[in-house]
Amino acid sequence: MKKSDLAFQLRERQKRFQSKLSERMVSDKVVNALTDEKIIESYVKCCKCGEKSIKDGDLDGVIDSVSSAEEFLDYLDKNSSCLN
Repeated sequence: MKKSDLAFQLRERQKRFQSKLSERMVSDKVVNALTDEKIIESYVKCCKCGEKSIKDGDLDGVIDSVSSAEEFLDYLDKNSSCLN
């Protein structure tokens, strides 16, 4: 999968998630303004402790090996050592 395609799918996922909330955390405009790298990092990096589920050097290989954002998120869930 190309990084830009993954970033697009993650942005769309974030917008769908937020549309279900009574109060949005951030606007679609902010989500759309994030670079591809920043939107992907927001899923890779734990918001509580800052630990990354994937090392920087491995990220491109993981992205290349998945075919969807859901598969990418499944990979993160299975490979994260963070307990937060």
